[in-house]
Amino acid sequence: MFTMKQIAHLILVALISSTKIQAQCNLKPDGSYGNKSETSVVVQFDYELEYDPQQLLNVSMSVVPALERSFNKAVLLTLFPNDCKEAIVNDFNVIGISASPEDSVLPDVTCSPMFSDSNACEVVNAALTVYFRTDEEHSNIDIQ
Repeated sequence: MFTMKQIAHLILVALISSTKIQAQCNLKPDGSYGNKSETSVVVQFDYELEYDPQQLLNVSMSVVPALERSFNKAVLLTLFPNDCKEAIVNDFNVIGISASPEDSVLPDVTCSPMFSDSNACEVVNAALTVYFRTDEEHSNIDIQ
């Protein structure tokens, strides 16, 4: 039985270790791909975003959605590198991904700029949902 944390780790390891990326599959305008199912895992991670506040007025409205789409595209190309059909990740059939839940800037978490003291730094809580084929063989995912 796998926990959500273990599955999230497996997906991120697959993403990082992938070297064969082909641009055959495309995200839908809402940032999703494939099908949804009752069996899913929300993969959450935080990242720091450093930017010039003179150039960007609203990071949440301009940069975060573009980065979210880029992350989902990387996951899509990693999980579905060849034929854009079901992908198998550690014996689980992945049938889709979604940009939900929405990524957001964490207002109460701080970070320090690394490249310029005049830059601003925000911590973003990012997430995406990975959907699995639901059947008896793969119904032992323990979502915690």
